[in-house]
Amino acid sequence: MNAAYDEARRALGEDGLPDLLLPAAILAWRRRDLDRAQRWVTAIRRAGRPTANFLVTIMFRQLRDRVGYQQADPLEHSSLTELIEECRLWLSSVAAGHD
Repeated sequence: MNAAYDEARRALGEDGLPDLLLPAAILAWRRRDLDRAQRWVTAIRRAGRPTANFLVTIMFRQLRDRVGYQQADPLEHSSLTELIEECRLWLSSVAAGHD
């Protein structure tokens, strides 16, 4: 999974970083982890960077309509890179069956 994230970061560059949170936010929502899904949806929205393409924007809007936003901006206390790392660690934990 780390190789896939590294490749996505190289391909998307800094502007694509918010997009990396979207699949994990969707998975968190599907696993009924609303707090985590809201945190990442809020970070995507607050990142101020465009999504990579129209389909990603549609997926983001559909998820946003389901989970909403958090009151607090996660980017006030964490960088986007730190949130991506948080996301990667959580996905690794889920894949290992620890969450």
